[in-house]
Amino acid sequence: MNDSSIKMWLVVWMMWLVWGGESRAATEVKYPADAPVWNVRSYGALGNGTADDTLAFREAISAALSQGSLYGAQPIIYVPNGTYKLTDQLQAKVLNSTKWNGWRSGFWIQGESRAGAVLKLANNAVGYGSSTAPKAVLMTGSENPNDATLGTGNQAFRHYIRNLTIDVGSGNPGAIGIDYLVSNRGGIFDVTVRSGDVAGVGKTGISMNRAWPGPAMIKDVSIVGFDTAMELSSGTGSLTNGHYQYGITVENLTLQNQRVRGINMPRNTLHVRGLTSQNTVPVISMQHQASHLTLVDAVLSGGGAGNAAVINKGKVLLRNLSSSGYGTVVSDQTGNNRPVAGGSGVREVEKYVSHGPYKKFADAVDGSVGLPVLETPDYNTLDLSKWKNVLSTGATVSNGSGDTVDDDQPGIQAAIDSGAEIVYLPRGTYAVSSPIVVRGNVRKLIGLHAAILLRSNFPAGQPMIRFDGGTPTFCVLQTIRANGMIEHNSAKDLVMKSFESGPYYNTNNGTGRVFGEDYKIQDEIEIARNRMLIKFGQLAWFRQLNIEFAKNPVAFCGRRGTARFGC
Repeated sequence: MNDSSIKMWLVVWMMWLVWGGESRAATEVKYPADAPVWNVRSYGALGNGTADDTLAFREAISAALSQGSLYGAQPIIYVPNGTYKLTDQLQAKVLNSTKWNGWRSGFWIQGESRAGAVLKLANNAVGYGSSTAPKAVLMTGSENPNDATLGTGNQAFRHYIRNLTIDVGSGNPGAIGIDYLVSNRGGIFDVTVRSGDVAGVGKTGISMNRAWPGPAMIKDVSIVGFDTAMELSSGTGSLTNGHYQYGITVENLTLQNQRVRGINMPRNTLHVRGLTSQNTVPVISMQHQASHLTLVDAVLSGGGAGNAAVINKGKVLLRNLSSSGYGTVVSDQTGNNRPVAGGSGVREVEKYVSHGPYKKFADAVDGSVGLPVLETPDYNTLDLSKWKNVLSTGATVSNGSGDTVDDDQPGIQAAIDSGAEIVYLPRGTYAVSSPIVVRGNVRKLIGLHAAILLRSNFPAGQPMIRFDGGTPTFCVLQTIRANGMIEHNSAKDLVMKSFESGPYYNTNNGTGRVFGEDYKIQDEIEIARNRMLIKFGQLAWFRQLNIEFAKNPVAFCGRRGTARFGC
């Protein structure tokens, strides 16, 4: 490849083809007593599997979302372990409030553990009896809806569903586990959606049929039963006039015992790594020429001899796929005559493309290069003595903006330098007049729906957060909206998860690896029109990178032999 093609390929690789990882062990989540969360038990939920907890959940959701703060950063709705019986739908809405009514951004529901926190729809529930009139158990929406009932729109910011199970019970053929609409940043993480019916009865596990879902990430999710595990349809019921999806990245998805198909995606785009399917029905059905699929590292087992694993009318890239039992691995319905035969045994597909290859440069390689994919590092601890609240060291929380907020840099820095492993910012707004330096013993700097802003006297050209490294081999920045630049100034690794910031760049000391996951770079802050400036030797892995409105989104500088390319 020539130098220009190297640069172009790196951009594409980072933004689209980097997903990785085996399923992680279930994570238990607890918070310190001084970390305010909205506990559903405080609103009367019992979680004993028999009492109806629907009203308690609705009141907890409405109370949390009605708090109001900058950028829709609402409190975390916390669900301790237990089985919570539901008889009707839960919506990300504020009800009967003088501050706000209707759909709200910033919905974050957090279970204590994936297996232990179970939201279970009652068997034979009213309103869930018809597959032609489906209804969700849990539904998010947009603050700027085209339809106040459906909640459609593109302002469904930062919706998170984490560490819980949704069980649609039995005798509910119209049940949808999660009807998910999200914008810019958000995700479903460590979640099981299942039918409690012996026959797997239920309409859809996760539905993303409303306009307009994404960008967002779905990771470490299992869907058991249902007619269809996941829907990314047209929104209007039409294959030609529906919405386009803004981008969903999926990593470590397990599908089991679907009744009609695994994933249905007419006229949409999906990028998946780590798909495990145990089914006889087709795993993925692409019903329109505008459908695009990237599928990497997939194991599709149990297929029926008369079925195809992938039905393709769009454009497909497959890499490292194993199929067993399916009579056809890829049914090519594009007219390109590129089917992939299956059979009763195991069929390995190292690489497959339905179209092309298209080359801008004569020496460009065909298809995917297949570079190694590393896991995104993470750190959690239930030893709450290792957590430090920035409010305890002098920072103050506010719902103001810019100079209406006190300078919180000294308080945040003191918490970082306290020796704590996890430093956290309770929900709200903070502002700084000088850079925050991440160093010492800190393994994670996490916001519980927090925003950090720059005061007017902040020095021009300086980063809001500078990562100097410390004792740990890596540090995680998570669930913070940082309205300034991020500087990587260490040989240690930096991870940005469910994170939002101004431009990222590295220094000549910043040779540690960088990982991004569900990461949005804000469009209003730039460095020479580049959202990312990787100027010195660095390895980077990004999963769901959202660079909105960027004309020059990513810049790389390097050498090929004696020739310099990029910056």
